[in-house]
This record gives sequence, structure tokens and C-alpha cells, in this order.
Amino acid sequence: MVDEIRQALRSQQSDEQRERRQKLVDDRRGASVSAKEFEPVAVEEFEAFLKDIKAQRNNKLYFRKMKNSLALGGDYISRFLRTNGALEQLLSITLRSTESSCQLEALSCLTNIACGDHKATYRVLRSAGPYLITFLNGTNPFLQEQAAWCLTNIAKDCDECRSLLRCHGASHAFIKALKSVYPQVVDMAVLAVQAYAQSPSHIIQDLVARDMLKQLLPLFDRDSAKPDFIGQLGWITFYAYSNASVQVEDMDCTARLCHTVANKMIHCSLASQENSVALSSLLACLATWSSRWCELAGELARMPGMVAALGRLLEAPYLHLRREALWLTHCLSGFLTQHNLADISAAISGIVPLLTPGADYINEVLQLLQGISTNLPAFRQSLAGSTAILAQLQQMTPEHVGECQKLHAILAQP
Repeated sequence: MVDEIRQALRSQQSDEQRERRQKLVDDRRGASVSAKEFEPVAVEEFEAFLKDIKAQRNNKLYFRKMKNSLALGGDYISRFLRTNGALEQLLSITLRSTESSCQLEALSCLTNIACGDHKATYRVLRSAGPYLITFLNGTNPFLQEQAAWCLTNIAKDCDECRSLLRCHGASHAFIKALKSVYPQVVDMAVLAVQAYAQSPSHIIQDLVARDMLKQLLPLFDRDSAKPDFIGQLGWITFYAYSNASVQVEDMDCTARLCHTVANKMIHCSLASQENSVALSSLLACLATWSSRWCELAGELARMPGMVAALGRLLEAPYLHLRREALWLTHCLSGFLTQHNLADISAAISGIVPLLTPGADYINEVLQLLQGISTNLPAFRQSLAGSTAILAQLQQMTPEHVGECQKLHAILAQP
């Protein structure tokens, strides 16, 4: 079966090129397809629609309608799965169709089914898992991208699904896809790895052992990298270093990653609102490295632009970025004693919203402020001299006496 797939994959690219040439001819003739032909099937008619799946195996428009229907989830997916033989027929078309466009649309249908509940996702994994890995290991970028998308949906489901994917060879396939010359394959592979690397620890250890971290380095500096792509890379990196069970032995690679991420964070901080999706994971990575390795913390503290970036982020438009910037400031505070903290001191008022009485995170914020104030007397003086901070202290009611006492103790430190 696998040999059949490999043989089919070798002919896929020529098929796609033939299709593109035909499309150019059709466009010149003014050919068009009615939008109605792509509309989803009414849910009450969907099971009857599925009875034609075998007869329509070479009809791209049929599978396009199926894909659009399954994209609506819910009843469509459940009706599909309870239709006898539907999943088996769809898988057969995905593997053996002589029409590459039908093959791609059928694979898209599997992707949408895998986005359903756990039962639906698990059925796709059990039925199609090894074949999805084979497609991802292939040479057709269209099928690779779609297979990676389907694998992403599966990996997002649960630890059991992720562990089973590993047994099918997902780790090797994902690392290989990260090296692809096709940007769309790399983009989807990064999304898949982010979902796959969440847990359990043996999966991220397997990825690290396969030199995943080295493959991430050039991707951070890719010219076309958008904030969401950078954010995904950041979370993958964070999963590798924040898990105490994962051993990362290549400290040279770690140091290079640390400096690359720091430079990217400093650059992104110049437009924190537009780059918020990237900044959250970048800050988490830097804080994790700083708390684990003093040498890296010292190097980060000395980086040009680091203090200015922290100051900007303490006044970021999103409070979660302010908390994460405060976390990184805390991790670096022991190495900032000889630095000019004017940029951070000027942003003290940005901390005020983080001190909202009764907020879920206020005790965490107070703990961070305590540590920073202990290591940086200049910061504590700026904190104590801030009228906005003092006003916030006065607004704390008796029901928040514990929080009030902690903040007062921080401000009263000698």
C-alpha cells in the first residue's frame, strides 16, 4: 500500500502542472463555475448526498461541496461518520484517485472531519494516520500542506492522539517538513509542530533529539515571517525549554536561539499592538532562559535596546504583555543593577492596571514587584514615588487588606 502511495506521489506534481495549464486555458476562454456549485449541501440531504461518493470519485466539484459541508462541523461530521462505508471510500479516493484535484479535495474533507470532536478525530487518526505521514514525507507540496493541516487538527486533540502520531513517525516527518523549500509547507509544519509539542514530554524530547531547535533558528529570521508565525515558533521553543523533563544538551544552539529571540522581541516591541501575538511567546522564552541560566540572563541584560524594550512593553496596550514584561524584568533584575533604568522607571504607571484589587493575577504581580524592588533599589524608589501607584494603594478597600499590606511593604522597603 505504501509503495502504491509513493508511486502516486511521484506523478502528482506533473498532474498539478497539467491542471494549472488547463486553468490558464479556461480563464482565457472566460470559463467560470457557478458559486452555487460550491455551496454546502443542506444537512438533511447530506446522507443521501454521500451515497454517490463512489460514483463521483473523479468529480472535483462533488468533493468540494463535501469539504464545504464538513467545514460546518457538528451534524455534518456525525452524519458522515454514521454513513456506512463513507470514511473508507473517502480514504480510498484520497489514496488512489487518478485525479490529483479530487485527491486533494478528499484530503481536505479528512482535515475537516479531524476538526470535529474526539471521536471524529480519533477515527481519522486510526484510519488515515500512516497515510497522512506518507503524504507529508512526499514531494507534492499541495498534498504535503494539506496533510500537515490534517495532522495539526489531530495533534490538537489529546495526548493519546499525539502519542499515536509519534508511533506513526510524525516526529521525523515534521522535522523534514520544516526544511521544505516550499514556504506553505513550512508554515503548516510549524503549526503542526506547535500542536504536537504541547505534551507529553517524551514527544518534545524526541523532537529535540532530532535537532528541531537548530531547524527553528533560520525560521525566526525568515523575511516573510509574520507575527503569528513568529509566535508559533516561540511557543515551540518555550515547550522545549519550560519542560523540566526535557534535556537540551546543545548550549551553543540555546545561546544562539536566545539572542535571536531577544533581537526579535526588541524589534517587535516597537509596535507591540501589531506584534502582540508574537511577543507573548518571545517574552515567555526569554524569561524561561533567564531563570534557568544566569549566564544567558547576564547577556540579555547587556543587550542594546533590552531596557528600552521592557519599558515600552510595561505600557503595552494589552495587560498580558505588561505582566510578561514584568516577569522578564524580574528574571533580569539581578543583572540590571549597573544599567540606566530610566525607560523602565518612566513606565511605572503602566503597572497600575496590574494592581487591580481582586484580580486573579495580582498576587503574582506583587511577588514579581517584590523581587524586582529587592534587586533594584532605583526601581523601588520610582515605584514609591509614583503618584499613580500611591493612588492605587489608597483605593484598595478593607476586603483586600492582604494585597494592600503586601504592596505597602514593597513601597516601604529601605
